[in-house]
Amino acid sequence: TIDSEELGHWSLSDSTAIAYSPARSLVEPFCLRVATRSTHVCAELNWQQASETLLAEIDVKQVELALLAPFLPNLVKVEGAIDAQVQFQQQGSERNYNGQAHLHGVGFSLPAQDISLTFSDGEVFHFNGDEQLLEGQVNLTTDAVAGGLQADFALSQPFAEAEINANATIDFNTLTIVSLFVPDIQNVKGELDGSFNLSGPLTNPSIGGTMTLSQAAAEVPAAGLVLSDLHVLVESPRSVDAPFLMSATVRSGEGNLLMTGHYDINTHIAALDISGTNFTAMNSREINLVVSPKAHVELSPVQTKVRGSLNVDHAVITPPDFDSVQLSSADTVIVRGEETLWQNTSSSNADVDLQVTLG
Repeated sequence: TIDSEELGHWSLSDSTAIAYSPARSLVEPFCLRVATRSTHVCAELNWQQASETLLAEIDVKQVELALLAPFLPNLVKVEGAIDAQVQFQQQGSERNYNGQAHLHGVGFSLPAQDISLTFSDGEVFHFNGDEQLLEGQVNLTTDAVAGGLQADFALSQPFAEAEINANATIDFNTLTIVSLFVPDIQNVKGELDGSFNLSGPLTNPSIGGTMTLSQAAAEVPAAGLVLSDLHVLVESPRSVDAPFLMSATVRSGEGNLLMTGHYDINTHIAALDISGTNFTAMNSREINLVVSPKAHVELSPVQTKVRGSLNVDHAVITPPDFDSVQLSSADTVIVRGEETLWQNTSSSNADVDLQVTLG
């Protein structure tokens, strides 16, 4: 039996035999069930080296997605269940396999903001294939708006040097899902559209397509920000080994911010050029901050590098209660002229050289 606060109470419906040797592995058919509802996970496995045969099956029925709750933000609620089945058979070099997944009443909600998103019932994923070709399809739609995520893919020689050919389209006319996973961002609006295709070797495919976010807006209550006129464009590499390209504009207060940059999928290094004028960066009860930045930012797995200038056009800071003040952050450095008077000895992966001008 399995009995835990997160997973619930599961028990085997009957005893099952498990055997292993260098020549054979066996797990007789078994089912883990939940007594209080029609939930089960059933599986079996039989492999024999001499006959070069393999049989594996797994059947998941009405498994509640509430099991994901420990991995979601505290304020987000999830409901509904999923069914899934996978079968795999092999005789010598010949293989046959298939699988599918279905959703039942799946939805996410954020009660504190009266936000909910319900996905359409039905098949969300299926695949089938043999030793020569694997084909599959993904279809994820919502009851709230038309559109969703649709994708189809094919892998030739999936057990050797696989080649992929895949197409995906994204079409969301509402972005409430953002608040579900990032509750600090509220009243998110806009349209997300995109289409991508992959082709070539599975380990290094060529990628084509674009994704656009248009007519978008959002609020960040903790910072007192109202963001509007948000437009984002992401373009796939225009040649082999070229980076993804990105551009974005957003308005806050009386000013605007422009970002352009690229991301190299091979090195995982991103570079952004950020410029703006009279951009409201903070408008909380304690801090009102309007800035005009002109900076270059490089992000890599090992370091964040910032170069440029930041003009503080307007700043009003209301000191908090002294008993809540942190004396120094981990990256504080105190200098006088060319002399460093004090520096925190803890390590940091940030390399910042930013000229700040108080306007």
